Amino acid sequence: MKAGNSALIFKHSSDVIAESALTVANGFGFFRSAHVGWLVANADKGTKAALWATKGSRLLSIGMRINSIGLVVSAAQLVITACYNRYSLSQYMQWIKSSQWGNEPKGMSLSQSNEQLAKISSKPVLSIIPLSRGKALSLSIPGITISELDEAGIEVSIYWLVNHRENKCEPWTEEIGQQWVVLSSPEEPLTIGVPIYEIESNAQHGVAIELHYFPTPDSNEKVVVRYQTINLNKGGY
Repeated sequence: MKAGNSALIFKHSSDVIAESALTVANGFGFFRSAHVGWLVANADKGTKAALWATKGSRLLSIGMRINSIGLVVSAAQLVITACYNRYSLSQYMQWIKSSQWGNEPKGMSLSQSNEQLAKISSKPVLSIIPLSRGKALSLSIPGITISELDEAGIEVSIYWLVNHRENKCEPWTEEIGQQWVVLSSPEEPLTIGVPIYEIESNAQHGVAIELHYFPTPDSNEKVVVRYQTINLNKGGY
């Protein structure tokens, strides 16, 4: 994620720099053209033709320079965009590229390929949802239903985030382990939740969660996903 964000920040920064350079160049050209026009407009009738003759070549030179700058900046922007689109692929596009259907297959078996896809498409989502009374910390796992709960080997650890600056956490698992409830119907993707009481929301504590699970029924290794929020009064994760 950090590498992806850095690439995206670099691309956006280059776009801003390119647009700023074009704006400055066009602004300079407009100012020089306006200045020449003002000089000609305020000149005597007998000298206007001479001014146009002397200043016209300068205007032409300025226009050529601005066009050259625009071409160079646009070319650089195009190269950066092309590189970004080529090397900063989404997780799904990276999976396509390395699968047996991609242009750089890694020789994965079908089960391995399905497992990699499940890690992307069925990644759990943590959120804070409103209830009729208070709120709940909700954990949704798209690739699992209630009937597959045992095969998924889900293990959840929850911690209080008591110090944001030092990232200090205290175990919350023992107190909350028996409070998880299923919020989804049997045929829907699994969603479980745990209530957040008002005293907990007002304590200004965050929550850190570590989730272990098998992405597919035939997986041999569990995936570890970590979440952290510094405020229990906000939605999302």
